[in-house]
Amino acid sequence: LTSLLAALPPLRTDEPLKKYPPQELEEMLAPITGARAAGVRSGRLYFLVQYARCRSLRLSAQPASVWAPELVELLVSGAAGPASLRRQILEEELLPVLEEGGSILATDEALNLMWYVQQVQTDPLARLRLTWPVERTHQVMGLCLSNSILQEKLPGSHKAATPPLPGLGDASKMFGPGLKA
Repeated sequence: LTSLLAALPPLRTDEPLKKYPPQELEEMLAPITGARAAGVRSGRLYFLVQYARCRSLRLSAQPASVWAPELVELLVSGAAGPASLRRQILEEELLPVLEEGGSILATDEALNLMWYVQQVQTDPLARLRLTWPVERTHQVMGLCLSNSILQEKLPGSHKAATPPLPGLGDASKMFGPGLKA
């Protein structure tokens, strides 16, 4: 994997992740294919290039809310990524940043990730073996889902503060003196 990532051209961090193939890949493959790289259809190539782009964003200290949703999309889309890399993406890239808290994923992205993990854990062929404890994995994803519901994602990866629910007022009045919500 390291050799493959090194073989890819330097990736621009200012190009939107939704644009595929990236300009660098088109330029690299044009002499080989004699055409635009868009004509090259490969789920594995798509997976590896998009992962390399997300990794580049992460290593350039971009916030997780910029690159983590694309990693979730890679996992749930069914793109042909190697099992070891899919495990690495989940357990070494996504779960640690989700464990830190904050609202990194939108609600639908968090639910998609939960669905993906459930599919992996119940796969009768056990094609992907996770090493994180199941309870910890579910706690992290539950926290992520709760955070995303409380602070829904707006266009441009900005989060909107959730207004207090009407009628609830001060939590101490609701739970009594000395009790906290």
